[in-house]
Amino acid sequence: MPMVEIPVEDVVLFASEDVHEPDERRLVVIVDEDEAVHRRAREMLAGRPVTFLSAYSTAGARDMLRDHPEVAVVLLDDGLERDGAGLRLMQFLRHELGNHRARVVLRPSQQLRTRLLVALREYHEIQLMTRAREGMRSVLDAGRALFAHRDVDGLVAQVLHDLVELVASDPHSLRVRGAVASPDLVVCRTCRMDPDLVGRPLGDLLPPKTRHVLPMVLDRGTGVFRSDGYLGVLGDEDQSRHVLHLAWDHLGVDADRDLVRLFMANASMAYRNLALSKEIQVTQREIIHTLSQVVETRSNETANHVLRVGLLAARLGELAGLSPTEIDVLRMVAPMHDVGKVGIPDAVLLKPGALTDEERRLINGHTIIGHTILSRSERRMLRAAAVVALQHHERWDGGGYPEGLAGEAIHLHARITAIVDVYDALTQDRVYRPAMSHERAIELIASDAGQAFDPQLAGILVTHEAEFRAIRDAHPDEA
Repeated sequence: MPMVEIPVEDVVLFASEDVHEPDERRLVVIVDEDEAVHRRAREMLAGRPVTFLSAYSTAGARDMLRDHPEVAVVLLDDGLERDGAGLRLMQFLRHELGNHRARVVLRPSQQLRTRLLVALREYHEIQLMTRAREGMRSVLDAGRALFAHRDVDGLVAQVLHDLVELVASDPHSLRVRGAVASPDLVVCRTCRMDPDLVGRPLGDLLPPKTRHVLPMVLDRGTGVFRSDGYLGVLGDEDQSRHVLHLAWDHLGVDADRDLVRLFMANASMAYRNLALSKEIQVTQREIIHTLSQVVETRSNETANHVLRVGLLAARLGELAGLSPTEIDVLRMVAPMHDVGKVGIPDAVLLKPGALTDEERRLINGHTIIGHTILSRSERRMLRAAAVVALQHHERWDGGGYPEGLAGEAIHLHARITAIVDVYDALTQDRVYRPAMSHERAIELIASDAGQAFDPQLAGILVTHEAEFRAIRDAHPDEA
């Protein structure tokens, strides 16, 4: 029969008697027809953390190797059955089972004990490299998911879960568990740990020595390993920060510490990016709200009108089935619907009496002015606001302005803004009329459904009118 080529790395070479073997218990499969060989191998490694299985034929060995993928070393009689059965067994191990970690020691050998120790050590090092590679892959996969988060709570929850799973994935790590504390150092989430700990001070969970280093961790912003756990921080000194605590009865290998450091570096970057993004969003909201307040104040309308319009629009959008992202956009852009009024002369904008046709034409022009101002930006938020500014006076039946759009040709954001703007305006005092009651405003909106307003949206508002009243009452005009 043709010879089967065995890679040189599959055959363990000689080494000195001084070989250091790992402490973890390993499995050795002895494949030999001679019982004396089985006995001799056991005697050679007596007292060491090794478990032996005996096979007296390659057929029996195949079953053992199939049932025990964790085998570390195969001690194989190179002359077994004298017909290449031993070589075929190695081929079975490598190619059919796909086991490239187990080391193969061929007998006879004048230094069998040394070769077995070398093989065990080599298997241990392969395990470390495999663990490191798999851990690195886990860190990279987790990193992609972390950067996709849009809220801090979700990010922190995933960081805790993935970090615990990363460390616990080593079969030699025992009872890995974790908790995360909010910036006020109160536990807000646990993983593989008593959920009743949520709400308690973080210090209650920490062993005395770990509790002692907490101020240093907060001051330096770097993680610290103790013999029974880890303490790390998400966020920078100038940001609100979450503190993560891992505990274990035993940590598998030193490489786990490097994986934890790498994972936490990625997690901290994702946390900082998210915090910065939130800061930018808050700043945008404040700018938009301030600009809207200026417009409303100039037109003698209450500044809280724009706040209420944003909140009312967001709730109507939520009830209409918009995605969380679209709801957030609507909450920000609806208050800017009248930004074009900055271009209307005071004499017209503040006139208490009836407007002439020319004055009405000027007032109606605020939609185009607002669109012109906002559409110059390439930012999605401001371009969405430009559409709302242009279309919020269009009517469902096509009788609105400035373009006479009808039905769904009017953008959904503008249709929503139109209803809540009218509802809030009707229930507030104006220079030209007193406020209507909530009930009367709801009646008018219901009567205009299918004419001025999208009938579906109007129906939602009428059905949930108590919610909209509550939002309005929660943000009254300042006296």
